[in-house]
Amino acid sequence: MLMALNTHNFDHKKAYGYDNIVMDADYSQVDRANIENLNNITAMVRFSYTENKQITIEKFENITVIESITTKNFDFKDADKGVLFLGECISIEIVNKDSAAILYPKAFNKLGHFNQFTLKLT
Repeated sequence: MLMALNTHNFDHKKAYGYDNIVMDADYSQVDRANIENLNNITAMVRFSYTENKQITIEKFENITVIESITTKNFDFKDADKGVLFLGECISIEIVNKDSAAILYPKAFNKLGHFNQFTLKLT
């Protein structure tokens, strides 16, 4: 499973126009995640913050990848070449940081904060 952080609550649907978009990533982010074959990604989990600092955990299946797209920056301007992950949302759960760290220990450091990653394989 591929984990993705969306801690800035970037509006991927607004940026790219896909209803079922999970995440975008430039190729340097894909390389840092050590993803050998993008087509092997079939499930993802995306973490984001709620307004009151809870953690939203969204699980996605049936992932498809669109490669060689131009990613968007936080101002929705063209950025680097990369990929889009599209998928079917199968669950949404809102939990506190402690619960999120228990459910996904690889996503959190010892202080209970997110590890620094955009994409990470579990």
